[in-house]
Amino acid sequence: MLRDPDVLRQLGVTKADLIRTSGNKYQVTHAIGDWAKAEGYSGIIAPSARFDGRANLISFEDL
Repeated sequence: MLRDPDVLRQLGVTKADLIRTSGNKYQVTHAIGDWAKAEGYSGIIAPSARFDGRANLISFEDL
């Protein structure tokens, strides 16, 4: 869960890296998503960049 400070620390990223809204804003999130999918995760939960205190569920499953 990318809302857990311990997980962020292990990945070497901050919440600010995940909710960046300028520059190359997707570089970090795409790298984490690509890694998680390659490692067999079915999805991730990440902080919302749009709504403070809320989260997004990103599913890698085909619907």
